[in-house]
Amino acid sequence: MRHFRTRWAGLLVVGVCLGTAGQSRAQSEIAHLPAAIQNDIMAWRARLESAQCLKVVAELEDTWERMHELDERGDPIVARRERFQAHAWMTPDMLWLVIFAYEGDEVDTVTPRSQILWERESGLVRERYWDEQEQVYRFLRYTEDRPFGPANAHFETKACTYGMVMESWLAGGPLLADRGITVRSAALMRKPNLAIVPPEDTLPGVWLDVFSEDYRRDNHEEADRMYRRQDFMLLSRDELGEPVVSEHWTVVMTDPDDGGATPTQIYARFRCTYTFYSEIPSELGTSTGAFSRDVDAVTLPPSGMDVSDADG
Repeated sequence: MRHFRTRWAGLLVVGVCLGTAGQSRAQSEIAHLPAAIQNDIMAWRARLESAQCLKVVAELEDTWERMHELDERGDPIVARRERFQAHAWMTPDMLWLVIFAYEGDEVDTVTPRSQILWERESGLVRERYWDEQEQVYRFLRYTEDRPFGPANAHFETKACTYGMVMESWLAGGPLLADRGITVRSAALMRKPNLAIVPPEDTLPGVWLDVFSEDYRRDNHEEADRMYRRQDFMLLSRDELGEPVVSEHWTVVMTDPDDGGATPTQIYARFRCTYTFYSEIPSELGTSTGAFSRDVDAVTLPPSGMDVSDADG
């Protein structure tokens, strides 16, 4: 019995040391920032690390502006604009994502453009998405072995901002370092710096430049291919006075063919609010259960029918 206690105590010491080392590395990444900002970042990470259920409501807006073409007011011409609203329920074991489109300035919350349910234990993904070309809904049922969420949903858009909620931020392990790349981004684990020129100066909070050092800001060495990128996140407070990352902006200047003579500037804005739950709400199980039955009714063969009969 003494030997068992000694071994267990040793394992506890190793676990504590590893956890302390991980926390020290995380703090060293932000040690250059003011103490008040460091404290808020660590508090925000602690909220994500301890959460059992999280709902993220994200406003997604992507705008393409032709910088070399001006309208009558002297502003760059908007070549394309996409707006969506995403509702993502996240737990360590599942992701339930519903995406709505905007009609003008109003979001259509009655008709989802995409619905995705991912279950970690089985790797099963169920999808229902709107096929814009055929003007019909498509149903899919497949498995993936990724531990955080589906890799590629069939959501017809040129924007990539919605990818931030394609993984469950709570899946993968007890530490943020064990989880997906999206939660590490949302948790400001990309060596943030104070933004010299923030993308928006009217919002309360502190803008941080979060572009990863692992990537080049100019991704094209060829003279005729320009691609310059900046990433920002806004560290602010929610209505309860708790630290959150409320905005994520990506600003890209690109000209793939003309060396900068005909540039397009892309603004990708991810604005979100959060609800943390101490336990999984019962209505979440109700809605995902109904969705699973709807998808299975379309994608699985009727009881007693051979799969080859259903395919034929």
